[in-house]
Amino acid sequence: MNLTTAALSVALLTALVAGCSSDDTGSTSSDERSTAGAPTSAAETAPPTQPSPNATDAVGLRAAVEAYSDAFLTGDAARSYALLSARCRDRHARSDWDDILAAARQSFGEALPLKSYEEEVSGHLARVTYTYAVSQINQSDEPWVDENGWKNDDC
Repeated sequence: MNLTTAALSVALLTALVAGCSSDDTGSTSSDERSTAGAPTSAAETAPPTQPSPNATDAVGLRAAVEAYSDAFLTGDAARSYALLSARCRDRHARSDWDDILAAARQSFGEALPLKSYEEEVSGHLARVTYTYAVSQINQSDEPWVDENGWKNDDC
Protein backbone atom coordinates (compact mmCIF):
# COMPACT_ATOMS: atom_id res chain seq x y z
CA MET A 1 0.00 0.00 0.00
CA ASN A 2 1.48 3.34 -0.99
CA LEU A 3 1.25 6.48 1.11
CA THR A 4 -1.42 7.93 -1.17
CA THR A 5 -3.71 4.94 -0.66
CA ALA A 6 -2.95 4.80 3.05
CA ALA A 7 -3.63 8.50 3.53
CA LEU A 8 -6.92 8.30 1.69
CA SER A 9 -7.94 5.22 3.71
CA VAL A 10 -7.12 6.95 6.98
CA ALA A 11 -8.91 10.11 5.83
CA LEU A 12 -12.03 8.13 4.97
CA LEU A 13 -11.90 6.28 8.28
CA THR A 14 -11.43 9.58 10.12
CA ALA A 15 -14.37 11.11 8.23
CA LEU A 16 -16.59 8.16 9.14
CA VAL A 17 -15.66 8.34 12.82
CA ALA A 18 -15.89 12.15 12.97
CA GLY A 19 -19.10 12.55 10.89
CA CYS A 20 4.95 0.65 -9.51
CA SER A 21 10.38 -4.41 -9.86
CA SER A 22 13.89 -4.31 -10.21
CA ASP A 23 16.89 -6.59 -9.76
CA ASP A 24 18.23 -6.72 -6.21
CA THR A 25 21.99 -6.40 -5.98
CA GLY A 26 22.71 -4.44 -2.82
CA SER A 27 21.11 -4.04 0.56
CA THR A 28 21.54 -1.62 3.40
CA SER A 29 19.59 -1.63 6.64
CA SER A 30 19.34 0.86 9.49
CA ASP A 31 16.95 1.76 12.32
CA GLU A 32 18.26 5.29 12.89
CA ARG A 33 16.75 8.27 11.13
CA SER A 34 19.26 10.36 9.21
CA THR A 35 19.41 14.11 9.62
CA ALA A 36 19.78 14.90 5.93
CA GLY A 37 17.82 17.94 4.80
CA ALA A 38 15.18 18.41 2.17
CA PRO A 39 16.09 18.76 -1.48
CA THR A 40 17.04 22.19 -2.78
CA SER A 41 14.65 24.15 -4.91
CA ALA A 42 16.92 23.56 -7.93
CA ALA A 43 16.49 19.80 -7.45
CA GLU A 44 12.74 20.28 -7.08
CA THR A 45 12.37 22.06 -10.41
CA ALA A 46 15.00 20.20 -12.45
CA PRO A 47 13.51 18.13 -15.26
CA PRO A 48 14.24 14.40 -15.23
CA THR A 49 17.45 13.46 -17.00
CA GLN A 50 19.68 10.43 -17.33
CA PRO A 51 20.48 8.58 -14.08
CA SER A 52 23.23 10.24 -12.10
CA PRO A 53 26.63 8.56 -11.81
CA ASN A 54 26.10 8.00 -8.08
CA ALA A 55 22.85 6.06 -8.54
CA THR A 56 23.82 3.67 -5.75
CA ASP A 57 24.25 6.52 -3.26
CA ALA A 58 22.43 4.99 -0.28
CA VAL A 59 22.66 8.17 1.79
CA GLY A 60 20.99 10.14 -1.00
CA LEU A 61 18.24 7.54 -1.35
CA ARG A 62 17.43 7.52 2.35
CA ALA A 63 17.42 11.33 2.44
CA ALA A 64 14.99 11.38 -0.50
CA VAL A 65 12.73 8.76 1.15
CA GLU A 66 12.64 10.76 4.38
CA ALA A 67 12.09 14.07 2.58
CA TYR A 68 9.20 12.56 0.59
CA SER A 69 7.70 10.95 3.69
CA ASP A 70 7.92 14.18 5.68
CA ALA A 71 6.45 16.24 2.83
CA PHE A 72 3.63 13.77 2.23
CA LEU A 73 2.61 13.37 5.86
CA THR A 74 2.68 17.13 6.50
CA GLY A 75 0.69 17.83 3.34
CA ASP A 76 3.48 19.71 1.54
CA ALA A 77 2.15 19.14 -1.98
CA ALA A 78 4.85 21.13 -3.79
CA ARG A 79 7.75 19.35 -2.11
CA SER A 80 6.27 15.85 -2.34
CA TYR A 81 5.25 16.35 -5.99
CA ALA A 82 8.81 17.41 -6.82
CA LEU A 83 10.01 14.10 -5.32
CA LEU A 84 7.79 12.02 -7.63
CA SER A 85 9.29 10.41 -10.72
CA ALA A 86 8.46 11.89 -14.11
CA ARG A 87 6.26 8.86 -14.76
CA CYS A 88 4.25 9.50 -11.58
CA ARG A 89 3.96 13.23 -12.27
CA ASP A 90 2.53 12.31 -15.68
CA ARG A 91 -0.07 10.08 -13.98
CA HIS A 92 -1.08 12.55 -11.23
CA ALA A 93 -2.24 16.03 -12.20
CA ARG A 94 -0.85 18.60 -9.80
CA SER A 95 -4.36 19.71 -8.78
CA ASP A 96 -5.29 16.11 -7.90
CA TRP A 97 -2.05 15.78 -5.94
CA ASP A 98 -2.94 18.90 -3.96
CA ASP A 99 -6.25 17.25 -2.96
CA ILE A 100 -4.51 14.01 -1.96
CA LEU A 101 -2.01 15.91 0.17
CA ALA A 102 -4.74 17.96 1.83
CA ALA A 103 -6.24 14.65 3.01
CA ALA A 104 -2.83 13.48 4.22
CA ARG A 105 -2.31 16.73 6.14
CA GLN A 106 -5.72 16.29 7.81
CA SER A 107 -4.94 12.68 8.72
CA PHE A 108 -1.37 13.13 9.95
CA GLY A 109 -0.34 16.79 9.99
CA GLU A 110 3.21 16.09 11.08
CA ALA A 111 6.21 14.10 9.97
CA LEU A 112 6.61 10.71 11.60
CA PRO A 113 10.02 9.16 12.28
CA LEU A 114 10.85 5.95 10.49
CA LYS A 115 10.99 2.90 12.78
CA SER A 116 12.91 0.82 10.25
CA TYR A 117 14.43 1.25 6.81
CA GLU A 118 15.76 -1.21 4.23
CA GLU A 119 16.74 -0.62 0.64
CA GLU A 120 17.78 -2.72 -2.30
CA VAL A 121 19.54 -0.79 -5.05
CA SER A 122 20.22 -1.98 -8.60
CA GLY A 123 21.79 0.69 -10.77
CA HIS A 124 19.37 3.60 -11.03
CA LEU A 125 16.45 1.64 -9.53
CA ALA A 126 15.72 0.83 -5.89
CA ARG A 127 13.11 -0.86 -3.73
CA VAL A 128 12.66 0.57 -0.25
CA THR A 129 10.79 -0.84 2.73
CA TYR A 130 10.21 1.44 5.69
CA THR A 131 7.92 1.37 8.69
CA TYR A 132 6.34 3.81 11.10
CA ALA A 133 4.71 3.56 14.52
CA VAL A 134 1.42 3.78 12.55
CA SER A 135 1.45 0.46 10.70
CA GLN A 136 -1.26 1.45 8.20
CA ILE A 137 1.23 3.62 6.33
CA ASN A 138 4.18 1.21 6.30
CA GLN A 139 5.76 0.89 2.87
CA SER A 140 6.97 -2.40 1.42
CA ASP A 141 9.19 -2.64 -1.67
CA GLU A 142 8.31 0.90 -2.71
CA PRO A 143 9.93 1.64 -6.09
CA TRP A 144 12.36 4.55 -6.44
CA VAL A 145 14.26 5.70 -9.52
CA ASP A 146 17.31 7.92 -9.86
CA GLU A 147 16.37 10.75 -12.23
CA ASN A 148 19.20 13.13 -11.42
CA GLY A 149 18.29 12.48 -7.79
CA TRP A 150 16.13 9.78 -6.21
CA LYS A 151 12.38 10.05 -6.96
CA ASN A 152 9.42 8.04 -5.67
CA ASP A 153 8.10 5.85 -8.52
CA ASP A 154 5.12 4.29 -6.70
CA CYS A 155 2.19 5.36 -8.85
